[in-house]
Amino acid sequence: MPDNKPNISTIVYYSIAGIVASIVFLIDLNLPLGVAHGGLYACLVLIGLLAVNRNIIISGAILGSILTVAGYFLSLPGGEVWKVLTNRMVSLLTIWLTAIICLKKQKSDEELQKLRHNLENRIVERTSSLNEINIDLKKKSLYLQLHKRIAEKVNEETKIEKIFQDCLKQICILANAQVGHLYLSEDRYSGHLLPQKIWHLENKLEFESFKELTEHQTFDSGIGLPGRVHEIRKPVWIESIEQDLNFPRASHKESLSIKSGFAFPIFIGEKIAGVMEFFFNKQQSSDSEMLDLMGQTGIQIGRALERRFSEEDRDKILLSLKERIKELTCMSEVAKLITVSKTMDDILCSLEKFIVSAWQFPELTQVRITFHKKVFGAKELPKTSWILSTNIIVNREVQGLLEVCYSDKPPNTGDLIFLDEEKNLLTWLGQVLSSSASRLENAEDLKNSNTELRGLYSKLEHVREEERTRIARELHDELGQALTICKLDLTWLKQKTQNNPGEVEAKLNSMMLHMDTTLQELNRIASELRPHVLNVMGLFEALKLETERFINLTGIKGEIFLSDQIPILHPDLSTLIFRVYQETLTNVARHADATKINAQFIKAEDFLELTVNDDGNGIEVGKAYNSNSFGLTGMRERVQEWGGEFSINGALGEGTQIFIRVPLLKALS
Repeated sequence: MPDNKPNISTIVYYSIAGIVASIVFLIDLNLPLGVAHGGLYACLVLIGLLAVNRNIIISGAILGSILTVAGYFLSLPGGEVWKVLTNRMVSLLTIWLTAIICLKKQKSDEELQKLRHNLENRIVERTSSLNEINIDLKKKSLYLQLHKRIAEKVNEETKIEKIFQDCLKQICILANAQVGHLYLSEDRYSGHLLPQKIWHLENKLEFESFKELTEHQTFDSGIGLPGRVHEIRKPVWIESIEQDLNFPRASHKESLSIKSGFAFPIFIGEKIAGVMEFFFNKQQSSDSEMLDLMGQTGIQIGRALERRFSEEDRDKILLSLKERIKELTCMSEVAKLITVSKTMDDILCSLEKFIVSAWQFPELTQVRITFHKKVFGAKELPKTSWILSTNIIVNREVQGLLEVCYSDKPPNTGDLIFLDEEKNLLTWLGQVLSSSASRLENAEDLKNSNTELRGLYSKLEHVREEERTRIARELHDELGQALTICKLDLTWLKQKTQNNPGEVEAKLNSMMLHMDTTLQELNRIASELRPHVLNVMGLFEALKLETERFINLTGIKGEIFLSDQIPILHPDLSTLIFRVYQETLTNVARHADATKINAQFIKAEDFLELTVNDDGNGIEVGKAYNSNSFGLTGMRERVQEWGGEFSINGALGEGTQIFIRVPLLKALS
């Protein structure tokens, strides 16, 4: 409230009091006693009250009292004495009562003035405090709005550049800064900071030079404002850039437009991924609250950067997985190709499309394969420095070359043109092709060796059959004839010695019995070497007789079904079928412990099929062709040499089946 104290000086009030006192005294002198009295001198006290001056009030009261008494003696005579004295006494009382009241009033006014002054001071203090609180609340509100906007941007915006751009703008508005800029670590969390082309400039023309200077300035940890923030891991405020010894940009005239600045770190967990810096075109004092807020803001912005890194990692993983799928597909297709192909030409003719699709940029990829002076894929490769190659080595000798190149430089690859996985894939392809070529070459050699061995085995079997036939014929014709003659001679001799004693006759009977046994054994041996019935009566009778002989010798029940559709066969084919059947029955007798066999020999289209089943112990198919199964191995080789199929099916305790299937290509009409 304003102060009501008059601005008139004390001397003026004294002068006024003197003039008033003189006027009242003159009036008092000119009026007779009884008419005039001293009551008017109370106005002198009131003048002191107007002057708000204790001394003037007292002085006015004293002066009024003196003049009242003087008036009694100096005024014109008149009235009764006691009335005059009473009037004068009442006047004196009035003067001093007025003085006392005025003094009380003044004291009250002073106390009220003090109270009012104290109240005003308290109001001023409270207003100042409220203003400070309002400013603080406004600042905190701005801080909260900043955090809210940053949080919204972090959650809504997908492009990290826009998030940073908006954060720079909002912080510049809050801090009243004219420049905002971002530094990021070179390798996410390294101490080498690189400038980004993300800015907020209040006046682009004013700070254009500083912008160009900054975009070419990198900082290591501890160097410059960004480096210092990175080193101490806290926000930093520079009140005077010109006086700061650790601000390299201050030595350039481009920095003259900035006077003060601050910066804060961007945290991802416990690591610093970047630094945001802000500058003023006027010198600004350090603001601890602002620095505290920026420390929290750096953590919040770090979440956006962390999400960006996570997205980059996810994209890299997805891209890597995509590339790995392409490479695995290539490996799978190449493996299938190698499995089904019979020659290297078949493999190399189809290889190009699988390799091209496995590289990062199929539209730029060209493949050439040179093998044994043959070229597959692209006939000519463009002259380019973006090429990979690997040798195709067959039996330790370089026999070919696999080359993959890009016809033009791929986009967004930098110095790393080919991935390590692509190099590894090419190496794997070279090894697989080398292995396949070696295997096919060795397989061809093995096939030739097997063909030669089968021819030799067939020739050996043919020679053996001829030798068996010759021996059987010699035994039957020569030795049989000789034994028959011997038997006839013994018969003649017996007839001539009928009248001889019994001892000679008994000896002759014994010799004839021995001769019969020898002839029977001779016939058996000759039949086993080459059944006479096979040459004379054919395959059917030979199979029937062999079945009957097996039943008689082993006691195993058996039967054979012979189809009447089977034509006359080539002697070699007849021998093959008979020998397989003979060997099968021998194996049943030796190993099967069977009680019954069932065989059939039929014609199926242009093939002959022989099937023999028994109900014996059975056999594990995996052990059918072990090193000791010479009989089974021999049967299989003989059937395959004829171009047929040979198989054994069985299970332990469930019996065994022998099956052969041979073509009728060599049958006789």
